[in-house]
Amino acid sequence: MGIKLIDSSLRDGGNVNDWNFGRRVLHGIIENLSGGGIDVIELGYLKNTKFDNNRNLYNTVAEAKTFIPEKNNNQEYSVMVQEDKWDWNHLEPCDGIIKHIRVSFHKYDINEGLELCKLVKKYGYICHCNPINIMGYNDRELLDLIDKVNQISPSVFTIVDTFGSMTIDDMKRTNSLLQNNLLETVRISAHLHENLGLAYSLALEFVSYFESKRDIYIDAS
Repeated sequence: MGIKLIDSSLRDGGNVNDWNFGRRVLHGIIENLSGGGIDVIELGYLKNTKFDNNRNLYNTVAEAKTFIPEKNNNQEYSVMVQEDKWDWNHLEPCDGIIKHIRVSFHKYDINEGLELCKLVKKYGYICHCNPINIMGYNDRELLDLIDKVNQISPSVFTIVDTFGSMTIDDMKRTNSLLQNNLLETVRISAHLHENLGLAYSLALEFVSYFESKRDIYIDAS
């Protein structure tokens, strides 16, 4: 089975500086990530906002493409969207330049989030289903979510530890529920935070569980 690395420095890191990296810095980071052979580079957010080329927030996928370097090392590119913070009518068909869209949604708007996942998939993108704060789901709720996700069969389902509250036992439990109930065709990803100083250990646990079972992605920054 294959393991791919997604770098989310620019998208998640923007929470620190309001995504105002500056155009030169944005280009430099993306070019260096490309030179380093990162598998998937996340360029930022799709969001209802006025586009500013010093910030990596975009109204359209086309705006995000302006940051992609001419030379690359066969990486793929992604953007993230939170379903309630963007006008879906701006979605354009995938032309293969930005292949991944990661759809995030809260526990209270699961159905809306999955509807956007359907649309992203219909438009030809590699669709990542990213439920915010996986630790906010008990086992029954997570199984119910998995049942709904199986009905639309996205490309990827992500374990999102939004608040960095996950322990090793939590990861083992979540891995087991996903492995035994999620469609085998759906890859699994992990997005972890370092609040408890466990992100690296959690990543190792995640990889060791799935490395011989199915293709996986893991986020880094």
